Amino acid sequence: VVQRDESERVQDFLPYLICDCMPCCVLGGTFTYFPAGHKRMLEECRGFSSIKIGLTSDSFVRKRKIYPSFPYGKRLASLKAALKKSGLLAKTEIHRIENESGGADSMREASAIIVSEETYEAAKRINHMRKKNRLRPLRLISVPIAYGQDLKKISCQAIYERKTDLAGKLLKPLSIQAGTDNPAKLKGASLALKRIFGPRSILRGHEEHTGAPAHPFNQETFFGAKNRAHRAFARAKGKCDYSIGMESGLFELKKGIFVDITLCCAYDGEGET
Repeated sequence: VVQRDESERVQDFLPYLICDCMPCCVLGGTFTYFPAGHKRMLEECRGFSSIKIGLTSDSFVRKRKIYPSFPYGKRLASLKAALKKSGLLAKTEIHRIENESGGADSMREASAIIVSEETYEAAKRINHMRKKNRLRPLRLISVPIAYGQDLKKISCQAIYERKTDLAGKLLKPLSIQAGTDNPAKLKGASLALKRIFGPRSILRGHEEHTGAPAHPFNQETFFGAKNRAHRAFARAKGKCDYSIGMESGLFELKKGIFVDITLCCAYDGEGET
């Protein structure tokens, strides 16, 4: 057993004392724009005495982003402007990062990490690395996703494509593709969409093969609605915001008693409801 003197023990606990007395938070990102979600993250920093922000390098952005971003210098200037407006610039240190952890896995003075719901798992991986480095885990502060008028998260990609503004307000009508050319179904869908989006949507319809029987029963109806939505989205070739599939079928409530129900499946290219 190796005996260690008191000074070595104090050295081990020093990072903990620093974190408790002078809390430091870390966060990272590309910061192409500053939509509502990014502003929420900066607000979470307000209660900390110091802030460390990792700003992704241009090479890291090219590897990870599916839309063009601004050069590092422009993003840095924009970040500093947002921090100054929030009154946080004086206590913030910004550094360039080339990987996911951005140095947070080895920062002794850090006590918390601020992330979005989408990057929460990345923060857990950073804490796993900190454990290997014999550092205490960071407190994870997850900021809820901010949604826009299109009912999707407010994203830098949508802002870049001029679909929404920084607050999530629609700048152009939503394009919605329906997997039917049935006039009654299209009229009903149009009325429902107006209740949700107002006049800010354009509905187009085309008959799609469902793979379900012509007169579906029970679960076959769900299958038909889902297939219509997926095939309508594929037909639009990425040029629609949502697709919908409507299917009518008979559901057996109890033996010999059926009810005719029309189901609607909405799809956004990632998931359906």
